Amino acid sequence: MDAVSGDTPIDIPQELREAIGKSSGRITLDQQLKRIGVLFKSIPDHIWPSTGELMSDLDGKSAAIVGGGPSLEATFPSLQAFKKSGGIVFAPNKSHDWLINGKRSTDRKNRWVRKPLIPNYGVLVDPSPHIETYMTPHQDVSYLLGAILDYHCYLKFLRANSKVYTWIPTYNEDASDIMMCAEKWPKRPMQFISGGSTVGLRTIGLAVSMGVEDIHLYGFDSAYAPKTKDLYAYKKPFITTEYSNPTIVAEDDSQLRFESNHHMAKQAMEFNDFCDRLDYMIINGKPRNVTVTVHGDGPIPWMAWKNPSENIRHADPDAMSAKYGEHKYFDYATGLGHVHPLSAGGGDTPVKLSGDLPDADKYELPAFSEAVS
Repeated sequence: MDAVSGDTPIDIPQELREAIGKSSGRITLDQQLKRIGVLFKSIPDHIWPSTGELMSDLDGKSAAIVGGGPSLEATFPSLQAFKKSGGIVFAPNKSHDWLINGKRSTDRKNRWVRKPLIPNYGVLVDPSPHIETYMTPHQDVSYLLGAILDYHCYLKFLRANSKVYTWIPTYNEDASDIMMCAEKWPKRPMQFISGGSTVGLRTIGLAVSMGVEDIHLYGFDSAYAPKTKDLYAYKKPFITTEYSNPTIVAEDDSQLRFESNHHMAKQAMEFNDFCDRLDYMIINGKPRNVTVTVHGDGPIPWMAWKNPSENIRHADPDAMSAKYGEHKYFDYATGLGHVHPLSAGGGDTPVKLSGDLPDADKYELPAFSEAVS
């Protein structure tokens, strides 16, 4: 997580290689290097510096990372109070515009139903061309842009004269992408951020690198909402629609089955392992004792409630207990509890997750390791 200068020899310790994890990107390493090269050649670092310049800027601060899950609407009052109390807000992807635009009533009074909230940071990293449409630059927001974005996305922020910092998502467990970047651009300051396959999980790494140790997650549902079947709190084009119906298993063998697409199901499956890796984060020689509080409902909030530890918890365990406490086996999509295991006799057999996800249709939920003290 340290800022890297090409003038500094790179020695990647084994524990960092393990923390980085296996590749989960959607473009090849060659494509990634080409995009980084275009960015570095076109925009010098005195205009768009590395996020490494922000390291430890938020020491002692609490930060909220706002995902796009459908529970975001219900938890917005909590997020609003968090921001008013001095909390820092990171808004990845379209949650940025959702927060800034607010929501007005559809009647003649046109009153605010949800007042605008200006985040401190906007975060993008998806290499797809349509990501350009996800954010409308705002003068009071700083932008943390991954160095693998489509170039048209960069042009949008350049034209708006936005305050931008860049970072490089690292994917390879052997740290070969870090080594190659340092060799290709020896004089360019760079910061590499490891993490899961979604911008939400990467944003956790960014926040920690800036000194945040108290993190709150909003809208990290990772599932279609019951009844409405919404995957996001807002309308979103180009939604990946492959259908998955996985079951997750807690330490007490209770189960939650949910409906999702492949992309969001993978985020849910990666969440626990990613939180374990927070223990590896050492910024400027100081270990980070990171705690994660999850708000809302869905598979990730359910995991935080079922397996609380020193470094992860649910914001409202009483509400979760009231909903799930009597049911060992629960189907999130239908809102119904079951008396039999969901993968055998308690309903339809879950569809096995495809791609890079585990082959089994049940993903064992590991205990969280203790935070570094």
